[in-house]
Amino acid sequence: MPLIQGSISFRLFRVEGEPPASLRRAFEGALRRHAFRPVAVEKGETRSIGWVNPRQVLDADVTMDSLQVGPWILLAQRQDRLALNARLFRAQRDLAISEAAAKAKKTRLSKNERKAVEEQVRLNMLRRQTPSTQIIEAAWRPEDGCVYVAASSDAAALAFTEMFAVTFGLSLIPAAAAVRASRWAERHGVSDLLAELTPTVFAARPPKQIRDHDT
Repeated sequence: MPLIQGSISFRLFRVEGEPPASLRRAFEGALRRHAFRPVAVEKGETRSIGWVNPRQVLDADVTMDSLQVGPWILLAQRQDRLALNARLFRAQRDLAISEAAAKAKKTRLSKNERKAVEEQVRLNMLRRQTPSTQIIEAAWRPEDGCVYVAASSDAAALAFTEMFAVTFGLSLIPAAAAVRASRWAERHGVSDLLAELTPTVFAARPPKQIRDHDT
Protein backbone atom coordinates (compact mmCIF):
# COMPACT_ATOMS: atom_id res chain seq x y z
CA MET A 1 0.00 0.00 0.00
CA PRO A 2 1.31 3.52 -0.79
CA LEU A 3 0.98 4.59 2.86
CA ILE A 4 3.68 2.07 3.79
CA GLN A 5 5.84 2.20 0.68
CA GLY A 6 5.81 4.06 -2.60
CA SER A 7 4.55 7.55 -3.39
CA ILE A 8 1.19 9.02 -2.46
CA SER A 9 -0.82 12.21 -2.86
CA PHE A 10 -3.17 13.13 -0.06
CA ARG A 11 -5.52 15.68 1.46
CA LEU A 12 -4.97 16.84 5.02
CA PHE A 13 -7.89 16.88 7.46
CA ARG A 14 -8.17 17.53 11.17
CA VAL A 15 -10.51 15.73 13.54
CA GLU A 16 -13.14 17.93 15.13
CA GLY A 17 -13.83 16.65 18.63
CA GLU A 18 -11.86 14.57 21.08
CA PRO A 19 -11.48 10.82 20.50
CA PRO A 20 -12.22 8.59 23.50
CA ALA A 21 -9.39 7.62 25.83
CA SER A 22 -9.68 3.94 24.90
CA LEU A 23 -9.77 3.73 21.11
CA ARG A 24 -9.90 -0.05 21.13
CA ARG A 25 -12.97 -0.33 23.34
CA ALA A 26 -14.78 2.49 21.54
CA PHE A 27 -13.99 1.64 17.92
CA GLU A 28 -13.51 -2.13 17.67
CA GLY A 29 -17.25 -2.82 17.41
CA ALA A 30 -17.85 0.19 15.16
CA LEU A 31 -15.23 -1.01 12.68
CA ARG A 32 -16.88 -4.43 12.48
CA ARG A 33 -20.36 -2.94 12.04
CA HIS A 34 -19.11 -0.87 9.11
CA ALA A 35 -16.75 -3.45 7.60
CA PHE A 36 -16.96 -4.04 3.87
CA ARG A 37 -19.49 -6.56 2.59
CA PRO A 38 -19.91 -7.73 -1.03
CA VAL A 39 -22.64 -6.06 -3.07
CA ALA A 40 -25.95 -7.79 -2.27
CA VAL A 41 -27.40 -8.01 -5.77
CA GLU A 42 -30.38 -10.07 -4.58
CA LYS A 43 -31.40 -7.16 -2.35
CA GLY A 44 -31.29 -4.73 -5.25
CA GLU A 45 -27.93 -3.22 -4.30
CA THR A 46 -25.45 -1.97 -6.88
CA ARG A 47 -22.99 -0.41 -4.41
CA SER A 48 -21.22 -1.43 -1.21
CA ILE A 49 -18.81 0.52 0.94
CA GLY A 50 -16.92 -0.41 4.11
CA TRP A 51 -13.59 -0.76 5.93
CA VAL A 52 -10.99 -3.37 5.02
CA ASN A 53 -7.54 -4.29 6.27
CA PRO A 54 -5.15 -1.76 4.66
CA ARG A 55 -2.48 -4.46 4.29
CA GLN A 56 -4.90 -6.90 2.61
CA VAL A 57 -7.92 -5.28 0.98
CA LEU A 58 -9.66 -8.66 0.59
CA ASP A 59 -9.77 -8.97 4.39
CA ALA A 60 -12.80 -7.26 5.93
CA ASP A 61 -12.18 -8.65 9.44
CA VAL A 62 -10.87 -5.31 10.67
CA THR A 63 -9.44 -4.98 14.18
CA MET A 64 -7.52 -2.22 15.91
CA ASP A 65 -4.48 -4.52 16.04
CA SER A 66 -4.46 -4.71 12.24
CA LEU A 67 -4.74 -0.93 11.90
CA GLN A 68 -2.34 0.52 14.48
CA VAL A 69 1.26 1.28 13.55
CA GLY A 70 2.95 3.17 16.38
CA PRO A 71 1.01 6.39 16.97
CA TRP A 72 -0.86 6.00 13.67
CA ILE A 73 -4.10 4.26 12.75
CA LEU A 74 -4.05 3.17 9.10
CA LEU A 75 -7.44 2.94 7.42
CA ALA A 76 -8.64 1.60 4.08
CA GLN A 77 -12.12 2.18 2.74
CA ARG A 78 -13.27 -0.10 -0.07
CA GLN A 79 -16.13 0.80 -2.39
CA ASP A 80 -17.51 -1.60 -5.01
CA ARG A 81 -19.95 -0.54 -7.73
CA LEU A 82 -21.87 -2.58 -10.27
CA ALA A 83 -23.04 -0.92 -13.48
CA LEU A 84 -24.75 -2.31 -16.55
CA ASN A 85 -24.11 -1.27 -20.13
CA ALA A 86 -27.43 0.36 -21.03
CA ARG A 87 -27.37 -0.72 -24.67
CA LEU A 88 -26.58 -4.36 -23.88
CA PHE A 89 -29.22 -4.37 -21.14
CA ARG A 90 -31.92 -3.16 -23.52
CA ALA A 91 -30.93 -5.76 -26.08
CA GLN A 92 -30.98 -8.58 -23.51
CA ARG A 93 -34.29 -7.34 -22.11
CA ASP A 94 -36.01 -7.13 -25.49
CA LEU A 95 -34.79 -10.61 -26.42
CA ALA A 96 -35.95 -12.07 -23.11
CA ILE A 97 -39.39 -10.43 -23.46
CA SER A 98 -39.78 -11.82 -26.98
CA GLU A 99 -38.79 -15.31 -25.83
CA ALA A 100 -41.15 -15.12 -22.83
CA ALA A 101 -44.05 -14.05 -25.06
CA ALA A 102 -43.35 -16.85 -27.53
CA LYS A 103 -43.18 -19.41 -24.71
CA ALA A 104 -46.50 -18.15 -23.31
CA LYS A 105 -47.98 -18.14 -26.84
CA LYS A 106 -48.82 -14.45 -26.55
CA THR A 107 -48.31 -11.63 -28.99
CA ARG A 108 -47.61 -9.23 -26.13
CA LEU A 109 -46.86 -9.58 -22.44
CA SER A 110 -48.68 -7.54 -19.83
CA LYS A 111 -46.97 -4.62 -18.13
CA ASN A 112 -46.33 -6.64 -14.97
CA GLU A 113 -45.00 -9.59 -16.97
CA ARG A 114 -42.59 -7.34 -18.89
CA LYS A 115 -41.45 -5.75 -15.65
CA ALA A 116 -40.78 -9.16 -14.08
CA VAL A 117 -38.74 -10.29 -17.11
CA GLU A 118 -36.81 -7.03 -17.13
CA GLU A 119 -35.92 -7.38 -13.44
CA GLN A 120 -34.76 -10.95 -13.94
CA VAL A 121 -32.54 -9.89 -16.84
CA ARG A 122 -31.10 -7.10 -14.72
CA LEU A 123 -30.32 -9.48 -11.84
CA ASN A 124 -28.75 -12.07 -14.15
CA MET A 125 -26.52 -9.47 -15.78
CA LEU A 126 -25.48 -7.95 -12.44
CA ARG A 127 -24.53 -11.40 -11.09
CA ARG A 128 -22.12 -11.81 -14.00
CA GLN A 129 -20.57 -8.35 -13.59
CA THR A 130 -17.20 -7.75 -11.95
CA PRO A 131 -17.56 -4.66 -9.75
CA SER A 132 -15.36 -1.63 -10.16
CA THR A 133 -13.40 -1.20 -6.94
CA GLN A 134 -11.99 1.92 -5.32
CA ILE A 135 -9.70 1.84 -2.30
CA ILE A 136 -9.18 5.03 -0.29
CA GLU A 137 -6.34 4.87 2.22
CA ALA A 138 -5.79 7.16 5.17
CA ALA A 139 -3.44 7.65 8.12
CA TRP A 140 -4.86 9.05 11.37
CA ARG A 141 -2.74 10.26 14.27
CA PRO A 142 -5.19 10.59 17.20
CA GLU A 143 -2.74 12.45 19.45
CA ASP A 144 -2.88 15.61 17.30
CA GLY A 145 -5.99 14.91 15.18
CA CYS A 146 -4.20 14.84 11.81
CA VAL A 147 -5.74 12.63 9.12
CA TYR A 148 -4.02 12.20 5.75
CA VAL A 149 -6.55 10.93 3.18
CA ALA A 150 -5.35 9.58 -0.18
CA ALA A 151 -8.37 10.85 -2.12
CA SER A 152 -7.76 12.46 -5.50
CA SER A 153 -11.34 13.64 -6.12
CA ASP A 154 -13.88 15.61 -4.12
CA ALA A 155 -16.38 12.74 -4.37
CA ALA A 156 -13.88 10.24 -2.93
CA ALA A 157 -12.92 12.60 -0.11
CA LEU A 158 -16.59 13.19 0.71
CA ALA A 159 -17.33 9.45 0.79
CA PHE A 160 -14.43 8.91 3.18
CA THR A 161 -15.28 11.78 5.54
CA GLU A 162 -18.94 10.71 5.69
CA MET A 163 -18.05 7.14 6.61
CA PHE A 164 -15.42 8.30 9.11
CA ALA A 165 -18.10 10.36 10.87
CA VAL A 166 -20.64 7.51 10.86
CA THR A 167 -18.09 5.00 12.18
CA PHE A 168 -16.19 7.03 14.76
CA GLY A 169 -18.65 9.81 15.61
CA LEU A 170 -16.01 12.42 14.74
CA SER A 171 -16.04 15.00 11.95
CA LEU A 172 -13.17 15.66 9.55
CA ILE A 173 -12.45 19.29 8.68
CA PRO A 174 -10.28 20.16 5.63
CA ALA A 175 -6.93 21.50 6.80
CA ALA A 176 -5.61 23.10 3.61
CA ALA A 177 -3.63 26.31 4.15
CA ALA A 178 -6.40 28.57 2.80
CA VAL A 179 -9.03 26.88 4.97
CA ARG A 180 -6.85 27.13 8.10
CA ALA A 181 -6.17 30.80 7.40
CA SER A 182 -9.86 31.52 6.90
CA ARG A 183 -10.84 29.79 10.16
CA TRP A 184 -8.05 31.58 12.08
CA ALA A 185 -9.13 34.95 10.69
CA GLU A 186 -12.76 34.24 11.56
CA ARG A 187 -11.88 33.29 15.16
CA HIS A 188 -9.83 36.47 15.58
CA GLY A 189 -12.31 38.76 13.83
CA VAL A 190 -9.98 39.77 10.98
CA SER A 191 -11.73 38.14 8.03
CA ASP A 192 -11.90 41.51 6.25
CA LEU A 193 -8.11 41.86 6.47
CA LEU A 194 -7.62 38.36 5.06
CA ALA A 195 -9.79 39.24 2.08
CA GLU A 196 -7.51 42.20 1.30
CA LEU A 197 -4.32 40.12 1.17
CA THR A 198 -2.49 39.86 -2.16
CA PRO A 199 0.10 37.28 -3.29
CA THR A 200 3.75 38.04 -2.53
CA VAL A 201 6.42 37.40 -5.16
CA PHE A 202 9.52 35.90 -3.55
CA ALA A 203 11.71 35.88 -6.69
CA ALA A 204 14.81 38.07 -6.36
CA ARG A 205 14.36 39.40 -9.87
CA PRO A 206 11.82 39.05 -12.67
CA PRO A 207 12.20 35.95 -14.84
CA LYS A 208 14.32 36.43 -17.95
CA GLN A 209 12.37 37.10 -21.10
CA ILE A 210 13.37 34.67 -23.86
CA ARG A 211 13.58 36.25 -27.32
CA ASP A 212 13.42 34.39 -30.61
CA HIS A 213 17.15 34.88 -31.35
CA ASP A 214 18.07 33.40 -27.92
CA THR A 215 16.78 29.94 -28.94
